[in-house]
Amino acid sequence: MWRSFVLWLALAGMAGADGFRLEGHGGPVMDIAVAPTNGWIATASFDNSLGLWTAISPRWLDGHEAAVNRVMFVDDGHAISASDDFAVRFWTLESGESQVLYRHRGKVMGLAQSSDHHWIASASWDGTVGLHSTGLGGVYFLEDHEGPVNSVAFSEDGEQLYSASADGT
Repeated sequence: MWRSFVLWLALAGMAGADGFRLEGHGGPVMDIAVAPTNGWIATASFDNSLGLWTAISPRWLDGHEAAVNRVMFVDDGHAISASDDFAVRFWTLESGESQVLYRHRGKVMGLAQSSDHHWIASASWDGTVGLHSTGLGGVYFLEDHEGPVNSVAFSEDGEQLYSASADGT
């Protein structure tokens, strides 16, 4: 039942367009992302894996130890994922290799990248926002919330970071 999902092509003027089915995950699909220019699709699932769809057949990327909640492309060859294992992972898609960028103290539920690609932000149920500098390689944990953080977003110019929390802020 959870092994497949359908992508619907909803292009302007194509209201009756046919969709196509990408099948294979062993659990609920939690997130989906499309690469900026090459059209690859990445999926995040409760089965602890990422699916990389360069055609209708997937390539499975394993590295997380628990459900994967979010995935986003950094560019056409790299992605970042967030998981219930508290990790934010950086993936080199061609090789399928990954490394942990940093860890929170709780599930990671949201990801965002600044428009200049210099910052990665993560939202965690430990009540923090992780802020990783791609140029400096370090991570800062912003601890202003009093409850789990569910989502993060950068302003278009990348100058501001917003977070949404179960604490009502």
